[in-house]
Amino acid sequence: MEGSAVKNLMMFKKLCGPGALKNVFLTTTQWSNVDQAAGEIRESSISGDPNFWGRLIDKGATVQRFYGTRESGLGLIVKMMQNQPEALDIQDQIVEQRKTIVETDAGQWINAELIAQEKKYKEEIENLERERQAAIAEKDEEMKELLAEEKAKAQERLERAEAEKRHLEGMHAAQRREREEGFGIGFRFGPLEANIQLTPSKFLNLFM
Repeated sequence: MEGSAVKNLMMFKKLCGPGALKNVFLTTTQWSNVDQAAGEIRESSISGDPNFWGRLIDKGATVQRFYGTRESGLGLIVKMMQNQPEALDIQDQIVEQRKTIVETDAGQWINAELIAQEKKYKEEIENLERERQAAIAEKDEEMKELLAEEKAKAQERLERAEAEKRHLEGMHAAQRREREEGFGIGFRFGPLEANIQLTPSKFLNLFM
């Protein structure tokens, strides 16, 4: 399992919390496009893998199958409607505990991720610049241009991470002021993507 997918699942766990995971359906699809036996082996593999769905299942999430038909979809809806509603951890932490976004478990996780990204990209830029200077000394014009392009891309990634971190810090400051002035912390949830591909920017968009 790729690192980005693991991070997405970790982010999802932080948003939901252990109480709400019992209402989560981990749904497999494309059953009409695979051999049944092969699909079941794959489903069993990801369900038992602690770095994939295993940890979510341990906390109460269930594996479901969507066969691409109306009946199959309605069946999943009926099952979901039978669940007892449970507040997400992030909702409880913001509404009941009056935490800012950064103070929530999910916010702390995403803030740490942005700090790690900044460090990673700065180191990448420094390494690329050293290599570019070496190429200049060796009069290797092709390598110099290639490294300059890679450095520019890394700089763009760094600037995005820095912008997201500034936005998160701005939200934190504004929400602290609201709390100190006696107002409730203002926020609204945007649409949560069903495939839980929660990059830092998408997490922040939930509260914009």
